[in-house]
Amino acid sequence: VHTNRAPIDGRIIYREHREGLCVDARRADCSEKNEAMTWGFQNPHVTIVVRQLTGAIARRIVAWAKVGDELGKGDRFGMIRFGSRTEVYLPLTATVLVKVGEHVSGGSTIIARLPDQ
Repeated sequence: VHTNRAPIDGRIIYREHREGLCVDARRADCSEKNEAMTWGFQNPHVTIVVRQLTGAIARRIVAWAKVGDELGKGDRFGMIRFGSRTEVYLPLTATVLVKVGEHVSGGSTIIARLPDQ
């Protein structure tokens, strides 16, 4: 899946593009070195950060949404051409439901549950 979807219902409060390299997205240092777009999503209960990272093949991040946009959970906000790596930063109170190596489907796999607010 090349498109990225909003992890929660909420508003985009942050969007920042960072120039960088295009090393293999499987490398541990990819997060610090590669071109990236970082997003902040917020609702009254939680703030979640998502980072799109380019890779050796995927070298173009496309952003459709902008700061201030209200999105529903699962709404598309951007994509990485030819896929690559997407990181989701959750609060420590979240319960992660997927395991390393598990196959997930964009827009349908629930990756974590947030505590009831």
